Amino acid sequence: MVYSKSSKATKVLSADIRDHRLIKEYLAIIHGRPEPEAGEMKDFLFKDSAKNKSFVVKTLRKGAKEASLSYEVLETRKTDKNEEISLVKIRLHTGRTHQIRAHMASIGHPLLGDGKYGKNQKEVDIKTEKIKAALRKGVDVSASNDSFKVWAEYWLASKKHEVSEDRHSSLQTRSAVWIDAIG
Repeated sequence: MVYSKSSKATKVLSADIRDHRLIKEYLAIIHGRPEPEAGEMKDFLFKDSAKNKSFVVKTLRKGAKEASLSYEVLETRKTDKNEEISLVKIRLHTGRTHQIRAHMASIGHPLLGDGKYGKNQKEVDIKTEKIKAALRKGVDVSASNDSFKVWAEYWLASKKHEVSEDRHSSLQTRSAVWIDAIG
């Protein structure tokens, strides 16, 4: 979501969005590792308002809208249950309701912790509680941090080499605890 403080800024932002100069890029943790590890997805998404869920449909139908994104696997790890999970960079070319969630689930790689498009909600709730318990056991995280932020922050910091040795060690520990917690 983008906000502006003045009407002039609103006009500039609106023009950037209209002319596709605003880049919508996200990091997500998904189940498994997609093949290929980088690619573009172009489909039609149909939003079912009654279920508050979007579905990938291969052919155009009433109410379906074109949806496009590109993705790249940045890193893959295994949980202690030997399940692969991947950190993925996703760039939206369109912005449809639940687009990332629906697209990734449609290729068999739902977002980690996504009860609506991925694993059943009971399993998601159990893993979420395990993660919270692990973080309460002394991992240095703020109240706003969650499991994704721990891994993404570690990955970004280690790739940019803009982190002190102490900070790197802290992030690495938090990341390892997170992986142990979800297994």
